[in-house]
Amino acid sequence: MSVTMLHPDPHAVKHNRFVAATAEAAADMERQIGRNLYRRGKPLRECSTDDMVGGWLAEEQRGADAYYLCMMREAN
Repeated sequence: MSVTMLHPDPHAVKHNRFVAATAEAAADMERQIGRNLYRRGKPLRECSTDDMVGGWLAEEQRGADAYYLCMMREAN
């Protein structure tokens, strides 16, 4: 085995512009996962965190609002 396989690379981040993830970024990512689950027709029970549930419910509400808007435009 080579030395690089046995010892971790001390310079894992090689770009100067790297920004470490924050708690807000992680929450936003989980909300996006929840939105994607809704769009794919997955049930709410597949969400494993509160942020995922929030994203799932927000996407459901967005869809309901869009449907209502379409029905109101069609009525006029």
